[in-house]
Parts: sequence; C-alpha cells; structure tokens
Amino acid sequence: MEITKKFKLTKLYILLVLVVLVIWSMSWYYFYYANDDFIQNIKDKPLGDFFDTINVLFGGLGLAGVIVTLLHQINETSNVDERNSAVAKALLETAESNKIIANEAREKAILDLYQTFCSEYFQKVKTSSMNVMIAAIQNKNYCDFMISRFFIISNKTLDVEILLQSKKYKELSTANSSISMLEKEQSDRFKLDELINFFTLLSHKNESSAIIKNCDFFYDWWRPLFWFISIQQLEYYNSNELVQKYSQKPYFHDVVKRLDAIYGWESFDSTEEFWNYFLAHPKIQSYGIDPKFKATY
Repeated sequence: MEITKKFKLTKLYILLVLVVLVIWSMSWYYFYYANDDFIQNIKDKPLGDFFDTINVLFGGLGLAGVIVTLLHQINETSNVDERNSAVAKALLETAESNKIIANEAREKAILDLYQTFCSEYFQKVKTSSMNVMIAAIQNKNYCDFMISRFFIISNKTLDVEILLQSKKYKELSTANSSISMLEKEQSDRFKLDELINFFTLLSHKNESSAIIKNCDFFYDWWRPLFWFISIQQLEYYNSNELVQKYSQKPYFHDVVKRLDAIYGWESFDSTEEFWNYFLAHPKIQSYGIDPKFKATY
C-alpha cells in the first residue's frame, strides 16, 4: 500500500513538471512570435531580460517540487498515524488479554485455597486450631502462654497443670500421659499457625471478594476467635518493651480487618467494643469463658 502511494506521488510530480514545461513553452512561443504591441515593446529591451523566463521555468519546477513534497509529508504523517493506531490497538488487546488471564489466575488461586480448606488434612488443622483457641478462652494463664509464643522473645512456659485448667485439654487428656498432652498442645499450636497463614493469604484476595463469598470459608465462625487472638497479640506487644524492640508488630489485627471488609462486617472501633461483642457472643459463652477475662475487660 505504501509503495502504491509513493508511485502515485512520482506520477503526480512528473505530471506537474510536464504542465510547467508546457506552460513555459507556450509562453516562450507567444513571446517570440506574437504580434502584440506590448510583446514587441518588451522584445526591444536588453537580451538579459529574456533570461527572466529561465527563472520562471525553474520557479515553476520548484513550486511543483514543493507541492509534491507537501503531499509526501502528509502521506507519511498519515502512515505514521495508521501505524500508531495499529500499535495502540494491539497494546489494548494485549492489556485486555492480560487482565482476563490475571482474573482467571486469581479465581484459580482462590479455588485452590478452597480445595485446601476442604481437604482431609486441613480438617485436622481446623480441629487442632479450635482446641488451642477454645482452651485460651477457657483459661487466661494458657492464653497468655499461647500468645507469647507468637513472638521471638519473652515466651512464657507451659506445664501440664496450666494446660489442664482448660476444659478442652482436660477432655483430651483422658487416657493420655502428661508428656503426650504437651506434645499434643504443641502440635495443635503449630496447626493454628497454619490456619492463620491460610486466612492471611485469603485476606489479600479482597479484589475477588465475590468469589470468596461464594466459597464458604465459614468466616462468621472464625471471626470472634480471630479477633480475640489479634487483640491479645496487640496487648502483649504494647505492654512489653523488649518484645517491641526485637519483634515486629503483629499483623494479624490488619488481617481480620481485611476479612471483615471482604465479608461486609463493620470492624470494631475500640477494644471495649470488641469485648462487649465477644463476651456476649452465644458461641463463645458456650465454650465457657474464664472469669478473669470478664474481670479484666
């Protein structure tokens, strides 16, 4: 197409040159052979004046060249615009394709998380995590120990007596030795770490909240327990200067806020507001709350 346009411009230039030559030739002929008095008077002037006709010839040829050059530039500008338009269209199509691919990847990631959540192994993770969180609600001494283990220093110690003060682990202690119970608690606590990491990943998928809602991760069930842990983490961090110096600020509080936003919950504006909600929650009350929590908050 571009070659065709250049060929047309060449033909146009040749045509313009021929037109200039024809006009110039006719003017020359008329100048020498016409009998008009005005022309005859001009002929009587010096011969040098006749060379002005040469200037007229070259001026005409130059004008033809200028016209063709302008047309050529217009043509090139049009070609550039067409190429830019084609490139822009291609980039737009690529961006749309990448957007579709990214959305599909996000959806697949959430579906993969959901399959993990429903797997046989993760059922054990959820059960073990519930053991730890319920035990923490039932006994503040165990809660303080469990929360301290989220930090690298200032960890509290655990013995069987503290562990058995919670109804949950007292029930699990039947037919088990003291050592196996401590091992059981540690295994459960590690599973809680897995559950927290799982929901942390999920919380960063808030751009796909519609998909998350359609895959039931039972957030309503976990919400009071997660808030309980996040509040305890913050209080332990804020009350211990050594922990503040050597440990990063707990991130789980931000995680539960993100999850609240995804699932349409209003986050708590204050710690007092949370405890009013938590202590009155029917499910939490069914576990049996340590009176120390009620006395403290």
